[in-house]
Amino acid sequence: MLNFDNTQLAQLFRETDHQAMSVTLIICPQEGVYLEFRRLDPGRLFPRLTRIYPAGFRGGSTDPGVLTEMHFGDGYSAHALDTGGAEFFSELGSEDRVVVPGTREAFRLLRGPVQWLSVAKLRQFTERFDRMRVVHFPACYDNGERARWYVSASNLIEEAAFIGCKRARYSDELDFFHARNALEKLVKTLKTDGSVRTVV
Repeated sequence: MLNFDNTQLAQLFRETDHQAMSVTLIICPQEGVYLEFRRLDPGRLFPRLTRIYPAGFRGGSTDPGVLTEMHFGDGYSAHALDTGGAEFFSELGSEDRVVVPGTREAFRLLRGPVQWLSVAKLRQFTERFDRMRVVHFPACYDNGERARWYVSASNLIEEAAFIGCKRARYSDELDFFHARNALEKLVKTLKTDGSVRTVV
């Protein structure tokens, strides 16, 4: 998922008539990632937030406020993003976070406040990822149960996009991201109806 710079987005929201906007995520593996906000007049291209390396790159950016954890395919691609309404573009606060998750087959633009957890709570969240992957998933016996698991796991991944911990050690953060990425990888092996897409 992508986590965008709060200050840059706040400035863009203030400069734009957000009552009639559509948002597109533009991915160019050799060039970068863009958010394009369109109105009735010609579209406006948001400045590049971070460079995306060739297909196969997965990891974090050193740029402040930007985190790149998506796996991109070959070539240019554009994805329409659902914001859930004009209220999405209200003033951004310091505790807000804007992310683009791609768990549920299509990319979505989400906004929410950061939930600051204690170290113990962060570790519990990491354990929830692992239980969802190694306990609950193997217990599913048909497509119907896997479809329900798919929704629950996707909800958990999206909830985690707004999790933060100011006192976490590097090892705790690494465990958190590895557990989340492992669950995300498993989710992507399924279709929304619970049938198996492929083996990763």
